[in-house]
Amino acid sequence: MKVRHLLVYCYFCPDCRHRAGGVQQIAGPLLYGLTKYGNWEVTVAHVGLCNAPDHHEIVEDPFKNNANGELEPESLQRLTSQLQTLSKEADVILCIDRVVPLNPKVPAVLMSNTAAYSAEAFALLSNCWSCVIVPSEHFRRCVLAINPTLNVQVIPYGLDQSIVNHITNLPRPKSNCSTVIARLPHRPDRRKGHDVAIEGLALHPPTDLSIHLEIAWLPETRYESFRQELVDLIKSHRLEDKVSFVNWLNEDERWEALSRTHAVLQLGVFEETFGLGVVVAVISGRLAITTAQPAVREVLRGSSLHMELDDGYRWCIALERGLSVFQKTEKEREHHQIIEGLSLERMVAAYEKIFEIVLQRKGND
Repeated sequence: MKVRHLLVYCYFCPDCRHRAGGVQQIAGPLLYGLTKYGNWEVTVAHVGLCNAPDHHEIVEDPFKNNANGELEPESLQRLTSQLQTLSKEADVILCIDRVVPLNPKVPAVLMSNTAAYSAEAFALLSNCWSCVIVPSEHFRRCVLAINPTLNVQVIPYGLDQSIVNHITNLPRPKSNCSTVIARLPHRPDRRKGHDVAIEGLALHPPTDLSIHLEIAWLPETRYESFRQELVDLIKSHRLEDKVSFVNWLNEDERWEALSRTHAVLQLGVFEETFGLGVVVAVISGRLAITTAQPAVREVLRGSSLHMELDDGYRWCIALERGLSVFQKTEKEREHHQIIEGLSLERMVAAYEKIFEIVLQRKGND
C-alpha cells in the first residue's frame, strides 16, 4: 500500500513531558500509531520547545503575545511561508485545535478537543476543514451548534494497551485507610471547580471519614494569581492541614499519585469533551465525583463509579456514600465495557479512514 504523507500542525510538542491536558496525552501516541500501524509518514510542525529525540519542525508563533491581545503580522507571514513549504509533499494536513494558514491544494482535518478557549473556538468558525474530528458525540452536537456547516466525525480517544494494563492493574486504595485522598487532577482553570472542592470540604465535612484534598498544580507564572486565591480560601476556612498542592506529575509519578487516590473530582462549570483524567480514574477503580458532565457520562457508559451531583459542594457526602456501596465485581464488569472503546489501534484506524475519505473527495473534485 502506498505510503501517504501527513503534515501535523500542533501548538505543543507531542513528545512534551508535561502533558497537562487530555490532548497532550493523546496526540503523541496517535501520531506514533499512524506510523506504526498505518501507512503514514508523519511530519510534525509546532511552536515552542521540542522534546522529540530527532526534533520536529519548529515554526513561528505569531500568537505568543496573545494574552495581551497582540499579534505579530510579520511572524504570521513567516508562519504562512513555512507551512506552505512543509505542505508541498503532504497528502493531508492535520491541525490540532488551531486554524493556521493552510495550503488550499491539500485537504485539511481539524482535531478539535474543546471549544472552551478562544483559539480552539476560533478554529471551529472556519470552513476550511474537509473534516473535523471530535472525541465524543456530545461534543459533536456542541460543535455543530457553533458551526452547522462542518463535517464532524466522532473518534474517541485511544490508549496504548500497555497504559491500559498499567492503569487497570493499579491496586485499589484500602477503604479502611485513616485518611481518604480526593484529587483534583486538572490543569489550573477557575472553571474546573477548585474553589467548590475546598468550600465543600469546609461546608459539608465528612462524618465518618478523614479526607485530604490534593490539588495537582502546574507551577507556571500565569497561574500564580489563581493559586493565591485558592490559598486565601483555604486559610479562610482553616483547612491548611486538609488541602495540599502537588506539582504536576508525569509518567510513573502520575500512576503513583493515582494509586493512593480514592476519588477524583471535577466540580466546576467547565464541560469536558471526553474527560480523560476522570475516565482513567474510573478504569483504575477509583470514584469520579463530578457535576453534570454529559460527555464523561457517554464515555463511561453510566458506570456506577461516576457520581454526578446537582450540588458540587456536597461532594464529601457523595464520597462517603460511594466508598460504602462500591463492589469489586461491578468494577470488573465496567472495566471491560469501558476499555473496549479505548483502543489506540481503533483510534488510529478511524483517523486513517477519515484521511482516505478526504483524499478520495479531493480526487473527485
